[in-house]
Amino acid sequence: KKKRKIPNPDRRVTAPLLSIFLAVGRGQKHRAPSPVGRGQKRRAPSPVGHRDPYTRRCWDRRETPRSVPHRFSLGVEGLRKMGWGISRLIGLKAAVLLAAAYFVHGLGMKVLSLPLIYTCLIAVLISIASHPSVDLPLLLGKASNGSFPLWSWVMFSPFLFFIHLFVLLRRFVKNEPLYTEIADGVYVGGWPSSVERLPPGEPAVIDCTCELPRSSTISENSYLCVATWDTRAPQPPQIESAVRWAVRKRSQNKPVYVHCAYGHGRSVCVMCALLVALGLADDWKAAEQMIREKRPSISMNTLHRKSLEEWSKHLLSPSKGSGESDVSSVILSDYTRKKH
Repeated sequence: KKKRKIPNPDRRVTAPLLSIFLAVGRGQKHRAPSPVGRGQKRRAPSPVGHRDPYTRRCWDRRETPRSVPHRFSLGVEGLRKMGWGISRLIGLKAAVLLAAAYFVHGLGMKVLSLPLIYTCLIAVLISIASHPSVDLPLLLGKASNGSFPLWSWVMFSPFLFFIHLFVLLRRFVKNEPLYTEIADGVYVGGWPSSVERLPPGEPAVIDCTCELPRSSTISENSYLCVATWDTRAPQPPQIESAVRWAVRKRSQNKPVYVHCAYGHGRSVCVMCALLVALGLADDWKAAEQMIREKRPSISMNTLHRKSLEEWSKHLLSPSKGSGESDVSSVILSDYTRKKH
């Protein structure tokens, strides 16, 4: 008599684990085989590259349709269009500082962990204040003349010194001109740390930063501060007031220099509106293309374009309104009404 084979009970456990291990090793997801009853035949696999209507997957991963992008590529594309933003970047810095403080505290150096914890708390505060839903650039206390009070230098010293060093280091690494002349007497660029870095002709300066101070060599009469967080956009009333101020300076044959930290986002947003107001571009989209031809490194995000679009909707041309009408007050009142 033939001995009946007794199934090994351990095989019921080891076989699925082995298949999972092999699938993970090949970089595939494990899918348990469907049970096949007695008298039923297994369904033949679909041809290579054919999409199975039941599983909605391709049998061959090399033949995955290109019309369906990978989830990771969607995330990267979204971050590239929106920009990481200062809130996420400083939030990541806060997490690193907290981990460093925990590590130092674990080594028994409790005194050294206190500065790290304080810097972490300041980074968290900056991350919250710079979030688009909050957007509070006045937190740093930058005055209208571009100076910072003493309490701000003391309280936010970790952030302010970090930004100074980061801007200077980035300028040293990047092979890019500090400013670019877009039209006759109209310049856009990065933060001028000294008078030698200003465009020629003693220009009037529009400062779009809230984290960098005004150079002491710039006259207060030729300076306008439009305080805005990095990667964020000025509000339409701020854009309009800056444009009117710049147009008035250009009528006096004075050059105008619009700058932010690097001359890529905030300053370009204001410059687009200024080119439209000066009649050098039909709309802000044409102005953006005009600036990109002269300065290819610009990178306006969705917030900048949205702010310019709102500014364009409420823009009053001189022919439609009287010369004495205050366009800024019209835009400000309408924008405030929409917010409430």
